[in-house]
Amino acid sequence: MHRSYGERVAELNTILGLSGTEQGKIEMIRQKLTEVLRDENARFWELYAQFAYQTVTEMQAYQAHIRRILSNLDLEGMSSGGFLVDLGCGMGNLIEEASKIAPQKTHLMGVDRNPAMLRWAEVRRERINQTLSGGPSIDLIQASIDPSLALPLNTNRVSMVNSLYALGNDQSAVLEAIYQQVNPGAKLLICDRNPGGTIGGVLYEEWQRRLGNSIENLMLPDEWDTNDGEKLIELIHTVFGEESERKAHLIVAIFNQIIASANGGHQMHFSEPEQLKKIIESAGFRVTDKPKLTYGNSCTIVTGQKVE
Repeated sequence: MHRSYGERVAELNTILGLSGTEQGKIEMIRQKLTEVLRDENARFWELYAQFAYQTVTEMQAYQAHIRRILSNLDLEGMSSGGFLVDLGCGMGNLIEEASKIAPQKTHLMGVDRNPAMLRWAEVRRERINQTLSGGPSIDLIQASIDPSLALPLNTNRVSMVNSLYALGNDQSAVLEAIYQQVNPGAKLLICDRNPGGTIGGVLYEEWQRRLGNSIENLMLPDEWDTNDGEKLIELIHTVFGEESERKAHLIVAIFNQIIASANGGHQMHFSEPEQLKKIIESAGFRVTDKPKLTYGNSCTIVTGQKVE
């Protein structure tokens, strides 16, 4: 069910038990969410799915990012019976977009460790099944993306493997495990955070898209190239003009700050573009194109293929 930004913020306030003058105060929301992460980890990630991830996926820049990823996978050329496996599928955004492109008699599989994310992905799957007749089949699997990962299917049918920010801290071992399980010719796309990119860069792309412009091949102005918390609050106010929408995106920033703090300042392991390319090659894949920066230069895309 779609909720407006205002409804989303009000609902989170209610869930966190904030009332009266406490409602909407960023510091109070931060304090309550920090307590939830400490005391009820699973509930924290449920709230993250509802009130952070969902808000981000509605951004024009994020939607363009997903379409850009799919354009590098050549889904139209996937053979009948082939599988696209989306590792770290989250709420199923890429799966939903892929379902509009993939040929009939192909299969889309989303894998994620987080049951809260998969519950939202299930809602998307039901919507796809209701609106798309004769499209690809869709499966959702709960599993950790780690070296013990076993793809739950006949691996000689895997045509493509996609992963957005899901390889974790042992990227080489995870990719080696995937390499052993896919058939020759299988394509690989890894999208990882670019350590040199910034959240300000993402906001800049969203701002440009809202103005009807494209930032392809455009350098980011220095004033947007930042991860500084106070500066990002200022930029959020620049990009999102409506008050409840600004508050919804400030809540996204709070979630990300809390997650980063809980992980020693790092949400996950990041690899420089050339380092990511080398990791993919060391796992056995042939890199098929030079690394590309995308999503306000905050992400790196590298494509590869298993060749034997």
